[in-house]
Amino acid sequence: MCNPCTQKLEETFRRMAVGQNFQTPDALLGRPFTIDMISPISVHITPQNITITRAAFFETLHYLHSNGHISSNPCSIESSNEPNASGPLCQASRAQNGNVRCINYILPILENYNFVSINSQRQNSVWLM
Repeated sequence: MCNPCTQKLEETFRRMAVGQNFQTPDALLGRPFTIDMISPISVHITPQNITITRAAFFETLHYLHSNGHISSNPCSIESSNEPNASGPLCQASRAQNGNVRCINYILPILENYNFVSINSQRQNSVWLM
């Protein structure tokens, strides 16, 4: 496994707490969500009623790391409910989450721990810190 990604994943799961509030990345259409359950293998959020696997968090970090997405090379988020209309980052995370879109929830959590930075203006983008 990718050691930098594994370390960030472990720290994220160690620091997350039930009741933490976040907002999805888009400045115009961002929606609030709350972590309401954390297990060793997943996180559940409300009010969207979505479970996000640990593997989806890892794949998000690994995709950004493997493709050199830093501040000088941001990654377009391209989230979509339609799998075929979503971009590579969204597809990578959802492939590890039962094909359920989850990138909009993973990124704000990772940003909270200073692992990524998000540009919430259109076209939304993200990069590793």
